[in-house]
Amino acid sequence: MSFQKTINDIKDGNIPTNLNRLKRRLWPNYCYHFTNIDNAIQILQAGYLYSRKRAISLGIMRNENANQDIIANTQPKVFDYARLYFRPQAPTLFDNEGFRAQKAYKHARCPFPIYFLFSLSDVLNLPTSYFSSVSLATHQKPVFLSSETDFSELPFNLIYNDSRFTRAERDNIVRHEQAEIIVKSQLSLSYLQKIVVRSVAEKDTLDQLLKNAGLTNFLDQIEIDEDGSFFFKRWTYMDDVTMNSDNIKLSMRVGQDAFPTDWGNSPRAIVPESHELYLNYRVVIIDSNNREWYWPNPAKVNALPQNLTLSLKNINDDNYTVKVYLDGQLAYFGRHDEFSDLPF
Repeated sequence: MSFQKTINDIKDGNIPTNLNRLKRRLWPNYCYHFTNIDNAIQILQAGYLYSRKRAISLGIMRNENANQDIIANTQPKVFDYARLYFRPQAPTLFDNEGFRAQKAYKHARCPFPIYFLFSLSDVLNLPTSYFSSVSLATHQKPVFLSSETDFSELPFNLIYNDSRFTRAERDNIVRHEQAEIIVKSQLSLSYLQKIVVRSVAEKDTLDQLLKNAGLTNFLDQIEIDEDGSFFFKRWTYMDDVTMNSDNIKLSMRVGQDAFPTDWGNSPRAIVPESHELYLNYRVVIIDSNNREWYWPNPAKVNALPQNLTLSLKNINDDNYTVKVYLDGQLAYFGRHDEFSDLPF
């Protein structure tokens, strides 16, 4: 039985999973690697998804996506391979995804995640490719599988689990949901089929960063996770930004831990010195002469608004750049020019 035959059987429901029809037809087509946006730009510039060991040696891993205790318990051999999951919505992303107040992070963080989707059948057919039935982030000796028969016998009902489970079931299901596909040393981006982000604002940001880096060949591969098939979307991120000649309208998905609940709807940080309790929100507007405007004033600290409209009456420049930072990390980047508002 070929790899593609097994994949087709999963998609057709001949191999049982509890995925809904949309996810069942979508998820098995790909293998998945998520990383923060700064790492993502480095990967796209390099043209390869590297193993952890090689990425560190090349100095291209900017953000740590994995918890240190998990890294410490992983066999060193695994770090020689580029690593991907069989599925999106991996348990490792459940707490790490999105901008969160410092106190809310357990260990690692991935505030602005990007999903790279590679052709599963193409990757499995590589001579340096292997896979596992469970997570390889374990102190136990890893078991690498490679045959089409081994693949057809994987517990896909657990790997693609998409329903609630009991506390007693948790460890077994989670380790299968984190089953991996690995490729020795590096995986060429020639097998990359899609790049997925959470929102319109994040797509605009990635577009702008790619243009700045001269990576416009990837622009057509970017898609937005509009129906929530890839990300959990539990925490804070920029949702949409509309730039006009006279104002900027910003919309944000505000997570429940963006600031303490007892702040209510206060527009100000009630305890600004306790910065680990809230996300610091900063908008920077840069005109064509590189003059900068800030909201709020650098001397003030504001709580995150779900929606915000900023007037540009003091700027009087159609060619401007907008950057939004949450706790000093880039959450949005876009440019407006004098032709943006034209109806043709």
